[in-house]
Amino acid sequence: VSMRPLFLLLLFLAVVGGQDFRDVDNHNALFHAISNVACDECTTGNNIVPNGAFVRAAQGTYIGAPYAGNVINRGDTVYYIVNIYFSLICSSSPHSCILDGEDSRRIMYIDGTSSQTLTIAGMTFKDANSDGGGGMYIRSSALVSIQTCKFVSCYASNAGGGIYATAKVDIYTTTFADNSASILGNDIATDSGGDVTILSTCPPSWTGNPTKGSGLSATEYLWMGEINGPENSFSLGTCNLSCSAGKYRSSGPCFDCDAGRFSLEGSEGPTSCSSCSPGKYLTNSATGDESSACTDCNPGRYSGSASTACSSCTAAKYLTNAATSVESIACTDCGAGQYSGAATTTCSNCAAGKYLTNAATGVESVACSVCAAGKYSGSSASTACTICPAGKYNADQAMDASLHVSCQLCSPGTKLDDDGEIADLHNSADDCIQCGPGSYSNAEETQMASCEECPDGLNSPAGASSCSSCPPGYNCNDGKTVACDEGTYSNGDTQALNPDSPCHPCEKGYSCPGGTDHSLCRQGSYQPDPSQSTCLSCPAGKYQEDPGQDACVDCPAGYFCTVRTVNPIACGSAALYCPLNSGIVQAIHEGYYSTGGSETTRHGEAICEAGTFCVGGVKKACDGPGQYSDETGLAACKTAPAGTKTSSDRQDTEDCPSGTFSSGGTDECTNCAEGKYSSSSGAESCTTASVCGAGRYTKTPSTLTTDTECKDCLKGKASTGGDATSCTECNSDGRYSDED
Repeated sequence: VSMRPLFLLLLFLAVVGGQDFRDVDNHNALFHAISNVACDECTTGNNIVPNGAFVRAAQGTYIGAPYAGNVINRGDTVYYIVNIYFSLICSSSPHSCILDGEDSRRIMYIDGTSSQTLTIAGMTFKDANSDGGGGMYIRSSALVSIQTCKFVSCYASNAGGGIYATAKVDIYTTTFADNSASILGNDIATDSGGDVTILSTCPPSWTGNPTKGSGLSATEYLWMGEINGPENSFSLGTCNLSCSAGKYRSSGPCFDCDAGRFSLEGSEGPTSCSSCSPGKYLTNSATGDESSACTDCNPGRYSGSASTACSSCTAAKYLTNAATSVESIACTDCGAGQYSGAATTTCSNCAAGKYLTNAATGVESVACSVCAAGKYSGSSASTACTICPAGKYNADQAMDASLHVSCQLCSPGTKLDDDGEIADLHNSADDCIQCGPGSYSNAEETQMASCEECPDGLNSPAGASSCSSCPPGYNCNDGKTVACDEGTYSNGDTQALNPDSPCHPCEKGYSCPGGTDHSLCRQGSYQPDPSQSTCLSCPAGKYQEDPGQDACVDCPAGYFCTVRTVNPIACGSAALYCPLNSGIVQAIHEGYYSTGGSETTRHGEAICEAGTFCVGGVKKACDGPGQYSDETGLAACKTAPAGTKTSSDRQDTEDCPSGTFSSGGTDECTNCAEGKYSSSSGAESCTTASVCGAGRYTKTPSTLTTDTECKDCLKGKASTGGDATSCTECNSDGRYSDED
């Protein structure tokens, strides 16, 4: 079979007009377009085409979920169609649109077509598997036309591997290959009510002859139903369809060209009609030549592609793009202050001095009007006139447009302060009002919009165009000469520097009581602000040694400054101190000493450290006999108590060690005298050592830290005590010792 484009496919009509089309390119889109069965256990398409529509499938394999499901025990099915009709056609080469059953499902179940013909064209049914009708099961008085299709590798466990029919089926130029059924009808099987006709002709309205192919395995199940015609496959052969002029072919049938399109008759025929280019319109649809089929739009008219007529720009618009069907793109609104009639390519401007009243006309005398009195338009293409600005007027009563190109200035010495708000205030020279005394106006400075007050130092009579000078020491306001206020002054110098304002604000560091007085602030005073009549005294803690200053200086550390101080005063002695900005001297606190500066300019104090004492702001060491200080801030040293001596750093005391004593007020402890001892530390005196009594002897003499150790004489011995270091034997006649 030659792989011709799908325009060789036959549909059941040779010419079709006004049909709905649905283009699909994947299984999901196709399923939702045609599978309309509705039940609780099944999946239903959600965008079903209307009856009579054309569903045009793109080249490719249609496989996978969703599936209609096992509806009323009819076997697991991909597409389930109930009582609707449409034409499903492959929009590419025949057999290039493949419906794949994945070796596990019936591909299509058609259950009635509402007494109309459902057409399947150019599709391949592949790898189907079901109990009956692996590729297609057709029933319930359906009417189905199968054209230029292919059934390959479809299987049925019962009958009809390719097609099982109990309804009317016509088959044109369709091939069958490698289909199988377990019982009968590898390719086709019918049952009660089945009427299958295999035609050996081209599809209706086509010319030529199909090519006969291999035989079919087609059987009436239990001798029910009918199979008519030659039981063979047929391919397209020389079958062909030619569209007449003014028609086009899309996926099989011929359709009338849409309005604004044309075509030429031919054996093959165009796959679509041609459109008139934008900016042209159709005059003859039955031709393939645009130069004869289409005509250029007239000037001021426009059209899009496929137009049957041109449109005109409406009034107040002009043509900018003839090659479009959209007026908003083809036509542009006339600009502000412009006008035009219908079907024009340009707009006209209202002249200066006029304004637009009607854009939708081609006559200036109707479209444009002269500005009214008090108004003007300074350029062409104005949509409205403007009220004269402040300082100007226009007295012409809409008679002469040339007088309304601008407005006239008021005379010098007058004003017109309405700034374009009220036209009636700008329609006469009388609207310009004379300036009062002490004010003026002129074209260069005020533009006659207002009367300016004469500046300080100047004055003027009513209706003046300028001001005159004011004498030194005075200011001029409203035509009056007034002495300079407090905080200001004037003299010959200020008059020369600023003749417009002779009363000059007093500078910082000066006092100006008024008139011509202008004095430097004295030493010890200042003035931080301008325009002041007096100076201020420097406060306590600050000073100023120079005249004419606007601030005082901080009193330095070690000095003090009273009110209006010119030079800082030294603090005075070590018993006094003066921090920064001191207004008075500060006495050093008891137990503290002064710090910083010299002896007369101390500016801080510090607490006396341990080991020292402070008197009169001077720190001294506790270095006298037995003196110490064990805390900070002492005004006098402490004396070491009895039994102690001072530590080496004079910051504490230490107990006298055993063998020594102290009666207080000493830096060192004294050793006990011979015959005396102290056995513990902190002794205030030493203890006299013991003397052994009679019958005892000194075993260990006393030391500085221990008492005498005495021992009793044993029997047979005796001692008189005292300093005896041993006992004497009783060996004289008549003497004895019978106890220890």
